[in-house]
Amino acid sequence: MDTVKECVKDCVDYFKDPELVARFQRSFGVVRYGSSDNGVTVPSLDNGESKTSNGNALRKSNDVNHTITNKFWYYLFLFGTYLGDEIGYAIVIPFLIWNIDSAVARKMVLVWAAVMYIGQSIKDIVQWPRPECPPVVRLQTKWGDTTIILGTFAGILTGGWLLVTLDIQDDFRVMNPMNNPISWPSIYDLGLIVIRSGLGYCCIVLLFLIIKYILCIVDKILIKSGMRIFDDALNRHIPLLDITYKYLTFYLVSFNIIVLIPMLQKLLSMSRQSFYHEAK
Repeated sequence: MDTVKECVKDCVDYFKDPELVARFQRSFGVVRYGSSDNGVTVPSLDNGESKTSNGNALRKSNDVNHTITNKFWYYLFLFGTYLGDEIGYAIVIPFLIWNIDSAVARKMVLVWAAVMYIGQSIKDIVQWPRPECPPVVRLQTKWGDTTIILGTFAGILTGGWLLVTLDIQDDFRVMNPMNNPISWPSIYDLGLIVIRSGLGYCCIVLLFLIIKYILCIVDKILIKSGMRIFDDALNRHIPLLDITYKYLTFYLVSFNIIVLIPMLQKLLSMSRQSFYHEAK
């Protein structure tokens, strides 16, 4: 039993080693630099140290400078991070609702929120620190997605419930895929998708601006009432207010993505008719 515990501990310690992450970054072209005594900057070695041309080791520094030697992998991973950030949520989920299938989008959001909530909860329970920097290069300076995900989830599902409650959506469609052959969209359909999506995304931007303006007014009211709302150390709102603002913002935007914007699209005769039969 003791041998098993030791093996497990060794495995955990191995995977917690920040040098693993640093080697992974270097293999994809993220090279950390250190500054020498004479001001020369050279790439770091696998052991976390650097050497000058005369063979003298450089001092380790907490100021991590880095360069990207492989732009392809860098921008590919950067694109992946955007898919899991606010930009990804604001592009992919609305497109599914407006142009593909709102029922599928709601179920996807439900599974996504549940999985992410469990994952974030495990992080809070295990409380492993992030890899040390250096040797790791910090490429992202923000991470605080749980609130955004839950706000998006709540807004989408509340909006879907309201559509069914008001009889705007029903389930009067044939569910057997054998009776619904896939047909490629025509040029007219593609043009309609572009116009419909463009209108929707413009509405999303407008909603964000309106909500931001309202929250700025709320800030002024709270400041005048003598409440401390900013954290100078973090250079942002205090955590409670920051979380509340983010939740409300994404709740309201997501709610209108599935309720208000499709109504506007219908008013302008550019809606997707099957949207109104996707209650399930």
